[in-house]
Amino acid sequence: MRKILLLVIIGLFAFQYFAYAHPPEKIETAFDSNTKILYVTITHPVDDPESHFIKEVTIMLNDKEVIRHKINRQDNTLNQALSYMIPDAQSGDEISIGAYCSIEGTLTEKILVP
Repeated sequence: MRKILLLVIIGLFAFQYFAYAHPPEKIETAFDSNTKILYVTITHPVDDPESHFIKEVTIMLNDKEVIRHKINRQDNTLNQALSYMIPDAQSGDEISIGAYCSIEGTLTEKILVP
């Protein structure tokens, strides 16, 4: 009987953990070709941006990592706004943005430099 009760309790905690954890919902981007600045907004609704947040963002230029940004908390309960200068980006290059949740999940978005 104790084993069944223990399994039920573990199951409830696991359910709460996975219900609470979720990947970022959306990555919106804009690239300014004149300034070479990439603007990124990562939609990731959370209850507490200090315990559940976007923990890391990676920027790849033509499949080569150019930026790895570690983050300690999210800006607010809805999203994380960031900007990065990518001086080597040229028209037609592919930029890949990876966003990693501190609890569970990843989202990647790719854009072409105009």
